[in-house]
Amino acid sequence: PISAFELLSTYIELSQPASKRDINVLADAAISDAELQAELRYLASSPSRFTEEIVKKRVSPLDLLTRYPQIKLPIGDFLAMLPPMRVRQYSISSSPLVDPSECSITFTVLSAPALANDTAVVSENIEQYLGVASNYLSELQAGERAHISVRPSHSGFKPPVDLETPMIMACAGSGLAPFRGFVMDRAEKIRGRRSSPDSNELHDNEAILPAKAVLYIGCRTQGQDDIHAGELAEWAKLGAVDVRWAYSRPADGSKGQHVQDLMLEDRVELVKMFEEGANIYVCGSTGVGAGIREACKQMYLETVSYTHLDAADE
Repeated sequence: PISAFELLSTYIELSQPASKRDINVLADAAISDAELQAELRYLASSPSRFTEEIVKKRVSPLDLLTRYPQIKLPIGDFLAMLPPMRVRQYSISSSPLVDPSECSITFTVLSAPALANDTAVVSENIEQYLGVASNYLSELQAGERAHISVRPSHSGFKPPVDLETPMIMACAGSGLAPFRGFVMDRAEKIRGRRSSPDSNELHDNEAILPAKAVLYIGCRTQGQDDIHAGELAEWAKLGAVDVRWAYSRPADGSKGQHVQDLMLEDRVELVKMFEEGANIYVCGSTGVGAGIREACKQMYLETVSYTHLDAADE
């Protein structure tokens, strides 16, 4: 035996968007309302309506059952529609060089009006979309335990082993998580290098300076959601990173900027870093990635054009 609460909160995805097959099953169950049956079947058969009204708004079978109480669906048929609860993955935002027995994660607590809300209906009781894992983690108390497993990251998404490889990092919001770990790792290596017996007065300053590491971070407003700003400033003083914030909603009322805007302003410097063998890392939403990709593409095209012009002048 298992309680309904445990089943619905632990084992299945309640917010998974409905499939066309799901909608047809719901239509079969709406036997008391022929008009609703026809509407649901049309919704499932129309690619444009299905995309706009179900996929983009992330409308789940539960949303449809709540919206149309005349659908009488057996609990077994409802559960059969729902996929098992999937694993949530977060980037580790710390370095094992600080403490190999501890690690941290940095995440955004997802709590916002659900896209599935009917915008035509104005109500004080607007349904909220609550992220399953982020809200669970935010409510954990000191001493409580959570089940986790640690997995290696993709082979390309790791900081250079040495300090001699330039780095360009770009992110927005909690996409800062892995880069906090990257910079923490660099800071510990720099401290270790400076405290090493080998780094004595015979070495000039140039010999122990790390390669440049630039970190672009996008957030809304300074002092509100610029997470980890204090420790990043300390690491910047150490020479581990050069932090550049892009505020989309500046408190002073000035025009907002995104990460790609700052990168384009720094195009000359970044192109030089690319030519010196810099690695580039991006962490954020699809929109963030697309914007940064377009900025890098523009830098490349400008560089190629200038090269051709110089050759022609010669």
